[in-house]
Amino acid sequence: MYHNRKDAGLQLAHALRKYSKLDAIVLGIPLSGMEVAYHAAKALHLPLDATVVKNFLLGATGTDVHFVNPAIVRDYDLSDKDVERLILEKKKKAKELYAYFGGKKYDLSGKIAILIDDGLSTGMTANIACQIVRMGGAKRVVLALPVAYSEALKSIESRADEVVCLNRQKEEVDISKFYTKFPNVDIPKIKEYLSG
Repeated sequence: MYHNRKDAGLQLAHALRKYSKLDAIVLGIPLSGMEVAYHAAKALHLPLDATVVKNFLLGATGTDVHFVNPAIVRDYDLSDKDVERLILEKKKKAKELYAYFGGKKYDLSGKIAILIDDGLSTGMTANIACQIVRMGGAKRVVLALPVAYSEALKSIESRADEVVCLNRQKEEVDISKFYTKFPNVDIPKIKEYLSG
């Protein structure tokens, strides 16, 4: 149990301390993962940026890459044109959100990318986030989580070079239940985290 996202970030920082003197960058997954990432990055003395992922009916997309579940496409009997239109709409929103946050767009080439969220239940967001940073040129992708549903985590462990998870759960998780305080994280707060 974590008191709040700051507590989770500090506990993750302790588990990630071997990266504090390496060429690494912490990437928060907005919205709520940014608060955990901010406190971890600050404790590790590492730069912070965001990796924006937009989930939608067919899957998830970042600013450049996307994941579509073919079974859902078949179930809805969507044409390739419809699928492409939906992907482009969500990518545009992801890019707009990233720009609004004031993300720094660090060059990930040859760096260790430490992706942080406040928890993992389905794994779809973390899956696409790992792909985004891999495509961005990161030499190593580390996924760091305070809590995760272990079955969902299995599906993305191959996407990351290392998974640091402080609390693996056998049952599906309601992430909020692992925090004493779990308020919403608003966009102005994320802008503040990224400007610091």
